[in-house]
Amino acid sequence: MAVMNRIGTDADNEGRTLALEFEEFYYVTSYIPNSKDDLSRLPYRQEWDRAMCAFLAKLQAHKPVIFCGDLNVAHMPIDLKHPKPNEGEHGFTLEERHGFDNFLKMGLVDIFREKHPGLEGAYTWWSNF
Repeated sequence: MAVMNRIGTDADNEGRTLALEFEEFYYVTSYIPNSKDDLSRLPYRQEWDRAMCAFLAKLQAHKPVIFCGDLNVAHMPIDLKHPKPNEGEHGFTLEERHGFDNFLKMGLVDIFREKHPGLEGAYTWWSNF
């Protein structure tokens, strides 16, 4: 089994990703950078999202990928209890949500929402506070 812990970005030094190669698939787990309350790390977060997409695309060229972890984003309003007051806040900016869209465009699946598309009250994002 191959073990990888670098995706090709400065965040590699933060130990955010672990990828394991199994015979039939890759398993990748990651703690995606938080954009911070003041959004000061949003550009860094966007750079990281692009690097992760590129890394996952390289893996997908060889075999299927299972990607999971703390993505630090609420993708859709249904993923939050109070979406309106959180619009534009860290974890629910358009930029972060578009980053999540890019993972889906790669063919990855939000398995929770795939299985429970309209299930309200089952939030997929929680504040660490």
